[in-house]
Amino acid sequence: NTIFFNKGNVKYDIQFGNRNNQNRIVQVNGKEDRGLDDLFIRSRWNLKNSADIFFIVEKSVKSYRSEAFGDRNLDIVIYRVRPEVSVRPSSNVRVVLKYNYQNKQQKILSKDVAKINELSAEFTQRKANEYSFDASLSFVRINFTGIANSPIEYDMLEGLKNGRNYLWNIVYTKRIAKNIDLTINYEGRKTGISPVVNVGRAQIKATF
Repeated sequence: NTIFFNKGNVKYDIQFGNRNNQNRIVQVNGKEDRGLDDLFIRSRWNLKNSADIFFIVEKSVKSYRSEAFGDRNLDIVIYRVRPEVSVRPSSNVRVVLKYNYQNKQQKILSKDVAKINELSAEFTQRKANEYSFDASLSFVRINFTGIANSPIEYDMLEGLKNGRNYLWNIVYTKRIAKNIDLTINYEGRKTGISPVVNVGRAQIKATF
């Protein structure tokens, strides 16, 4: 559910919303319930038609219940603050700077806490029917009080690690024929004390 104020206005708009997802999986060894209840406020201001400032505040509750694995039960309260600046120096180029602060608190069992500071930059360049280029770089600083390599750590940190994390990604798509696109994707990460991981992919897509 989302309430819009000034929707479609060029200068500014505000949104108030709530998202609620509940899922149940029934297995031989019992049922598993996953839930996410999210309350947010999102605002946007336009500056001189070439830049936008976004400010997002969220409160979420992430839950997990398992009949078979009670030690993995979760009830995480998450507070987020996400300012963002999007600049368009030309009609086909966009630069985005983001800051994301999260405070996550596990309310049951170990009662772990994670404080996450993320700073990221994104660059996008597109030329219609010819190519697109996207690049992103993120630095994530995490202070986590729980046990390393535990299921709780994975859920709270979303695959990242305590300490410093670096993430980067490049995607290049080229139209090589009227209905054929070539996409090259490279992504890398350095999480905590783990070694650097590099992943490369290539894909050809034909549209009929």
